[in-house]
Amino acid sequence: MRRGAAFVTALLPLLLASGCGGGGGGHSGPRPTSQILFDPASPPPFTPGALALVQTGTAQSVSGGSVFVGVTITDTVNIFGADFDLVFDPTYITFVKATQGAFLSASGTVPTQLVTGTQDDGPPPDTKRVVLGIFRTGPAATNRSAVGQQTLVVLEFKANGPAGSPPSALVFDSGLTAPEVISMDGTVVSSGTPQGGTLHIDPL
Repeated sequence: MRRGAAFVTALLPLLLASGCGGGGGGHSGPRPTSQILFDPASPPPFTPGALALVQTGTAQSVSGGSVFVGVTITDTVNIFGADFDLVFDPTYITFVKATQGAFLSASGTVPTQLVTGTQDDGPPPDTKRVVLGIFRTGPAATNRSAVGQQTLVVLEFKANGPAGSPPSALVFDSGLTAPEVISMDGTVVSSGTPQGGTLHIDPL
């Protein structure tokens, strides 16, 4: 049996009410009041051959959100991998994880291996050390040259303090091993002073 116009007319207010209720649910709950961000020591373009950090994105949450920091290399030939340490103050900031950038994997077409570790460098004031290495792997792996600014690794940090918490430097450290970008035969192809920056938690 076909439903008549009267049936549709009677049902329409219920459908509209249901739709309005669903839309309103998306605005419930507390809103973010702060956001963690990263500022490089100096803006791009970066020095050719030097490792440099740059903000690549953010994600909001009620606890201050996350910031994504790319480890980049600019205009450098014969790159096979890189290893380096980064240090920061973990009092109000937490390191979450590292993921590979698109450069060494050629957007996922070449296998790579990313190794990540952390350690506490005490005593207070505390310093958290992030140890990273990323290399191409497999029998077909070869050197790759960076044209312009390319991203080796992306690091995620999250806030664990309120807006206005003391900022933290995020810098390359050579206390255990010097930051290096190398070719397939182990030749160091990076040059210049690696550039870090500052993590800070700002109000929204």
